[in-house]
Amino acid sequence: MIMADENGEIQGNFSASETVVFLGYSKKLSPRFTGGLTFKPVFSTIETYNSWGIAFDAGVTYHHANGRFHAGALLRNGGRQISRYGETSAASLPPDLQIGFSTQLAHAPFRFSVTARDLLSGSLDYEIPENDYGISVPQRECQCRFWRSIVATSYFWRRVSPLKEFLCGRRPESPSTSGTQSRF
Repeated sequence: MIMADENGEIQGNFSASETVVFLGYSKKLSPRFTGGLTFKPVFSTIETYNSWGIAFDAGVTYHHANGRFHAGALLRNGGRQISRYGETSAASLPPDLQIGFSTQLAHAPFRFSVTARDLLSGSLDYEIPENDYGISVPQRECQCRFWRSIVATSYFWRRVSPLKEFLCGRRPESPSTSGTQSRF
């Protein structure tokens, strides 16, 4: 990368790199629950500055016996910076709590899923600070902060898999010659 000073004068080149090593473990906790942990040492270099930290992820999933309903919770990036760049102070990593579920109706060729992310941030309000143009947008107050947070950080999607249901699913029942019904 090209290194320049605050006036844009080119001073030479520098390099930057980020490295993360993942060490994970998961275990079936019961017939319906699975849990997992990931330990992540993080190494960073920018020009002559170095930093490293430790992060972890922890999650649990639930699978219903019918195979059509799944739910999970995940805490991502818990941890802390251990050594810092130059004279800056060490910082905690911004953790991300995610919850979600997925369900499929019986014999339907689609699945609905909802995932809510960034549930620990506490606020979706924002403020644009004063600038050279004199524009300022004040922060809004909301009485329904929790539900607004859930809706604003959620992803709604559906997966369609018609071939699986139409080619591999249940066939319509048809009467047999003996008067009983058979299923394929």
